[in-house]
Amino acid sequence: MNDAHIATLFAKGKYQDVTESYNETPIKLGAAAMYFVGISHLFCNAFRDAEHILSQLKSNAIELPDYNTFMALTKLRLGKYNQANAFIKQSQPSVMHFEINIELAIKCGQVRRAKRLILEAVSNDMMSVNIEINDAIINLYQSQPDRAEKQLVQILKKYPDNILVYDKLVTIYSRTNQHFKNEQIIQQYLAKYPDHSPYLWQLCMIYVAQGRKKELERTFERLTLADKQFTSLREVFLTSSIYMSDAEINSHRVQLVDRLNVAIKNKEVPPRPDKTFGCTPFYLAYHSQENKVILEKIVTVFKKGLIQAPKIMPKKKQSKKIHVAVISQHFYNNSVMDFYAHTLINFPDAFHVTIINADPTKIDDITKSLYRRADKHYQTSKAQDELVPLVMESQFDMVIYPEIGMSPCIYFLAMQRLAPIQMVLMGHPETTGMTTIDYYVSWANFHGKKAHSQFTEQLIQLKNIPMCYDYPDGMDAIKKPLKNLGITSKGKKIFAIPVTLFKFQPVFDAVIQKIIAKSPNHLVVMMCYNRIENVLIQRLKQGLTDKQATQIVFKLPFKRRDYYALLKKSDVVLEPFPFGGGNTVLQAMAAGTPVVSKVSDQLKGAFGAGLYQWINAPQFIAKSIDEYIDIAIKTANNPQIKSDFRDMIQTNKDRLYGNMSGSIEFYDWLKSLMTR
Repeated sequence: MNDAHIATLFAKGKYQDVTESYNETPIKLGAAAMYFVGISHLFCNAFRDAEHILSQLKSNAIELPDYNTFMALTKLRLGKYNQANAFIKQSQPSVMHFEINIELAIKCGQVRRAKRLILEAVSNDMMSVNIEINDAIINLYQSQPDRAEKQLVQILKKYPDNILVYDKLVTIYSRTNQHFKNEQIIQQYLAKYPDHSPYLWQLCMIYVAQGRKKELERTFERLTLADKQFTSLREVFLTSSIYMSDAEINSHRVQLVDRLNVAIKNKEVPPRPDKTFGCTPFYLAYHSQENKVILEKIVTVFKKGLIQAPKIMPKKKQSKKIHVAVISQHFYNNSVMDFYAHTLINFPDAFHVTIINADPTKIDDITKSLYRRADKHYQTSKAQDELVPLVMESQFDMVIYPEIGMSPCIYFLAMQRLAPIQMVLMGHPETTGMTTIDYYVSWANFHGKKAHSQFTEQLIQLKNIPMCYDYPDGMDAIKKPLKNLGITSKGKKIFAIPVTLFKFQPVFDAVIQKIIAKSPNHLVVMMCYNRIENVLIQRLKQGLTDKQATQIVFKLPFKRRDYYALLKKSDVVLEPFPFGGGNTVLQAMAAGTPVVSKVSDQLKGAFGAGLYQWINAPQFIAKSIDEYIDIAIKTANNPQIKSDFRDMIQTNKDRLYGNMSGSIEFYDWLKSLMTR
């Protein structure tokens, strides 16, 4: 190997061959050849290697074309935004110069600057597919998702094989629950490239979420033929959103544990699971069983293959303020922020707050409010190569995750030790199984005496309600009748269960079946969700006659005001178990409709019971399935109970809604951590 050989490979675009040749027989090369090696590492996503080599060539920068541009790109990929900005300022205008500058502006939350740079690139005739994609992303951030989608579709017509455009559309469709479009765009790419394993895996995840067992089996077989590596470990993440029976769930869990035990015994270490798998064991949380042991095993197997964060060093500067990073992919109007937006927006001045919004697809009023409070905010990619250095270099005193377990990006990032103190809030009501998360911040009302044994973290049980929840806007003025929602009750009592359908486990079927069996005057209303209703109705029909099955009504998801109207017009709302409904319970209470809840010894099933305990209303908490059914039927058939319930909620309105007492307690607890 010599300089000429490296130059020849580089000129042919064989970047992988360049890096392999250099790594196999490293010899002293000239500056130009080493420059080619450094750029090749960059193009092969070996960003740390690229940074190391390019930094050594700094003294030769003048004679190396576009040196500052490539250094800027390297620093950008490593999350070192300030350094990237310094290098890009020294680079000469080019297409890559504009690409990097625009991406850097977006990631630093400077959307207007990014827009100006795009106009400048157009005027200089320096547009590219990457700049066009970023223009679409900006429209997405400016609450114009339809325009962004239209732009990306048009770009795809010009560049029909560009995987970056496909990836961005897949991200948008998956995050906005446009499942049909997501499957369609993936199939469109697979029609050309049938062995593209990342998209075969994406299809598997779609079928997992929809409970489409046959399609999942066929697609997983295709994936196994295309990529035989780590087939058994992929199966770890194939927990379906819905099963036909408890026996089927138990069988799956046994197989899951067996596969993990084999992987641990054989010391299997899948490299970069954040890229290879890119998913979480999300649906395990909805099972009746505790998941601590399984989640610990998953972390044991997959953590070692991640990029390793460097050891935390003493802070260079001492600050009077407590430096906090809040990291999530849910900084917008959704269930996680329904609970925690006010807590995060109202952080006291004693805290220096950095919001790290990983790979966002939505920027709304909640996001903007969080940004206004934040001392710094970033809109990063989901790449750990970028996130880990960004967080480590900032030297935060603590990292707070509003949830861990819903987002693959956050799930794998949280396995790293990035700050001296790390904690998770109740955005996902499940232990993480991670030794890197020190605290799980919850509420005493949600836990029994043995709660600590269910968590790998130290469980913090605040005394006051930890969610400052808004009273639903416009709820009191809604008067829309059921017939306007497409529900013909004909005097039947309405039992509403308006939660996402993957919360329905076989153990809850008996509740629905027995309520219907008690009287033909009962109508159970549920929401369609992601095709799961097709499996659920098959399961429910096993315990019902054909006539009784007509008492189950599935409706398409309502717009928010119509959803509130359903809550108000229902006679009773049923909180499912073993996994309850946090937002649903609080919204139904505001609607003045009684919610029937069941006691639970696990956080995931304790929402309704905990809230009732908070307002001293134990009459709506059942201790058994039979008692649950009795309370539900009695409540639905007695209008006076609903009238009294409405008065009770209004009396306790200030305790349930807009209550910052738990947030203030949380701030004080955070301060106490820093004095220990």
